[in-house]
Amino acid sequence: MGREVAESCVDMVMMEMVILYSQRLYSSKPDLAARRIESIGFQLGHQLSDRYTMERPRFTDHLEAIKFICKDFWFELFKKQIDNLKTNHRGTFVLQDNRFRWLSHVSPNPSPESTDDSAENSAVQATNMYLCFPCGIIRGALTNLGIPCAVSADIPSHPAFRADEWNVNKWYWEGSLKVVSKGQECIIRLEDKTTGELYARAFLRNGEPHPVEPVIDSSRLSTSIL
Repeated sequence: MGREVAESCVDMVMMEMVILYSQRLYSSKPDLAARRIESIGFQLGHQLSDRYTMERPRFTDHLEAIKFICKDFWFELFKKQIDNLKTNHRGTFVLQDNRFRWLSHVSPNPSPESTDDSAENSAVQATNMYLCFPCGIIRGALTNLGIPCAVSADIPSHPAFRADEWNVNKWYWEGSLKVVSKGQECIIRLEDKTTGELYARAFLRNGEPHPVEPVIDSSRLSTSIL
């Protein structure tokens, strides 16, 4: 049995790598940061394709190599096969993954001063930066299989929760119910309007609600709030 590493470690390494190149080394040069991240993925994909095809006969055509990427290679990396494969029969292939595993923990954290539009743009840019790494992996694997190519990623819709705030005015208490957007996570906060005290919070991840967590004693709240 080969050596294994926890998936959470892979997530952390990828996040730290993206932060290092996009926010520290090349914060003013996003294109250069993207190329650096993609090149690291390319080297990794080149090596992984050697490992995963070690006991296989050489692929006879491009379609066999693409099918290998869609099934075995994708499963080794992302624990599932792709959901759909399309081609224009002129050398262009579109691989569709409806639940890309490596984006499940990506949570861009916009500053409090950010507007809705700027926060959304930052989230899109951060997500695209994370995608440079797997794109490099796929390109490296295909190049090693004899298919020099260009690989790009496209997300039709970036899943997120809209940040908003509602006033909650009830008999004995005045406060606000806030929804804070953080990538694919959503934090619902129940705060006192005057003091800013946080009474309770709940989390949503990928649309799945977590139990409400009381933060301080809320016995003085009217039950009609909920």
